[in-house]
Amino acid sequence: MKKNIFTSDENCPVRRSLNLLGGKWTLLILFQINERVIRYGELKKAIPGISEKMLIQELNFLVEHKFVFKKAYPEIPPRVEYTLTNLD
Repeated sequence: MKKNIFTSDENCPVRRSLNLLGGKWTLLILFQINERVIRYGELKKAIPGISEKMLIQELNFLVEHKFVFKKAYPEIPPRVEYTLTNLD
C-alpha cells in the first residue's frame, strides 16, 4: 500500500498559521483580549510571567498582522486599549 506524503513548505496553511500563532504568549494574549476592550496594564496583570518587553513585542506583532487593534489616546499618562480586529 502506498502512503501519501505531503510536504509542508512555506505556503502550507498549517505552517503559516503556526508561524503567526505559535509563539509562547500569542494565544494567551488573544484569549485575554477576546471580545472586550482591555488596557495594557490589565493585560499585563492577566498574564503572569510575561515580561513587559515580551508583551510589547507580541502586541506589536499582533497589531502588525491585524489580529489586534490598538487605540492610543493622547493623554498624560498615556492610555492604550486593545481589541480584536474584525476580519470580515
